[in-house]
Amino acid sequence: MTPAENRGRKDRIIAKVANTFAELSGMDAGEIDPAATFLELGFDSLFLTQVSQALQSAFGVKITFRQLLDQLASIDALANYMDEQLPPEQMAEPAQPAVVAKPAVVAPAVTVPVSGATPAAE
Repeated sequence: MTPAENRGRKDRIIAKVANTFAELSGMDAGEIDPAATFLELGFDSLFLTQVSQALQSAFGVKITFRQLLDQLASIDALANYMDEQLPPEQMAEPAQPAVVAKPAVVAPAVTVPVSGATPAAE
């Protein structure tokens, strides 16, 4: 994975994590500073327990309440951890849809009799 692809993946992880926090807290995702600690944002232990369960469901990575209080105490730290834990294909850059050429519409062949013409003798 190139550094640009990795940065894009981390940005997608940050957005998904921030949206999870926003949905559960009622805050707007844009109001959540990714560098602020969860305690600075006013999130209590009950809320962080709910978040750990939601993140585990969303990403398939076990995250404990204790981790959210200690080493993964901000969205940035949590996104770095998720980036390390997730398989490369998860949260990868969405594939660009292949451009499929539309087949040309071809009208069926129609035989039109010509007036005054006689059928050929065999």
